Parts: sequence; structure tokens; C-alpha cells
Amino acid sequence: MKKYIFLIVLQSFTSCMAQEAPTLTTKEKNEIQDFFGVKGNVKEIHTDIEALTTAGKANYSTTTSFYINGAPIETKMYENGKFQKTEPWRPSNKEDEKGWELIEEFDSKKRLQKTTKYNNGRVVAETEYKYDDSSNKIEEFEKINKTIRSFKYNKLGKLAEEIEYGANRNDWYSKKKYSYDDKANSIEVLIYYYPDDKAQSGKVIKSYDAKGSLIKSIQYDKDNAMITSNVRKITYY
Repeated sequence: MKKYIFLIVLQSFTSCMAQEAPTLTTKEKNEIQDFFGVKGNVKEIHTDIEALTTAGKANYSTTTSFYINGAPIETKMYENGKFQKTEPWRPSNKEDEKGWELIEEFDSKKRLQKTTKYNNGRVVAETEYKYDDSSNKIEEFEKINKTIRSFKYNKLGKLAEEIEYGANRNDWYSKKKYSYDDKANSIEVLIYYYPDDKAQSGKVIKSYDAKGSLIKSIQYDKDNAMITSNVRKITYY
């Protein structure tokens, strides 16, 4: 088993923002796009967030800008229309005491077998992975909190169902069932909680722009009342 060390790029700090765009590998650029849920050459993402809390309805918004190569520059944060703060983005490095280090271990087929996350040298997460004969990930085991996630796929190889268990595999905690549009974008997630896997406990509805970037995600409870709403306006170069 070969070991690789990858230092997570996506780390937000309040100190010294880089003046020039950091160099990105194709892998890093793809990971950034996956992290932000975008496709294409994004210039800016503005997100309006509405959430129901115990204190009532809360409204937040963020605006994240990007270099032309896809690296994030900064995120401006607002609450109820009032500016709160700006969080610059910059690459983490091994010597950065605030950075997270992720060690990835792969098998002979270059499939991820294990990840170990460190914060200031302390292990904060350790996850092991299993695959089927088609190299689809079928299980994740998080050793520290002793949770297991199993995955099932449809005929097109897209994730169809995700089940989370506690330490005892006989007792599942939650189930998620996924639906897709004709472009293979995830458009609906149905959520169920133990012990009833028939009565829906909630759902998430998603929509995308023409490039395939996520522009709306709304979560509902079992009574179809909205819990959170994330609506994004994306500008491209």
C-alpha cells in the first residue's frame, strides 16, 4: 500500500491573503469545484441563505470571489443584510500550525483505502473505505466516532442510497435516497430516520444552471415545511 500526503487547499484564514493566484494542479482545481459545487470557470458565487431557527427566521448571505484559474480569493459574509467580515482564502502548507494535514493511502488499483486527518499533529479523523468489483465505494468506516456508511448505486453507477449505522450495524441511524435528472445531476434526496424507513422524514431539492453548477438547494421537513434555503447567483469569466 502506497502512501501519499495531500495538504488540504481549502482552508480559510483571517490573516494575509495571497496577492497572486496560487498554482493549482488539475486534481486540486477539481477538488475546489467539487467543494463549491460548481462547473466551469467561476468568477463569483453569491449565496442567499434562509434558515428557520429556534429564535425564528434568519437570513445570511456570502459572496466568494475566485481567480481566473479557479482558486478562491475571499468570502464576504453578511447577516440580515449587514456586512460582518471578510475571510481570505489561501493554500495551507505543512508548516502552517493552523493548517490541516490529510494523509491518503491507496491500493494497487489507485483506490482510496484510508484517510487520516491531523490538526496540529493530533489525529482528528480516521476513515477506511471498501469498494465493489466496479470500484464503486460501498462502505466508509469512521474509526473515531465508530460510524459506518454504506452505499448502493443505480444502473448508471450513480449513488442511489446511503445508509448510516452506529457501532452496531444492526441499528441504522439514517437513510438517504437519491434521484437524478437526465444530465446525471442530483436533484432530490429523500431522508429517513430509524426506525421507520417508509415514512419520509425530510427531503432536499436541488437545481442547477446550464453549466451544471448548483444554484439552489432547499431542505424540507417531514411536513414539507422549509428548513433551509440556499439560492446562489454564479458569475463566470
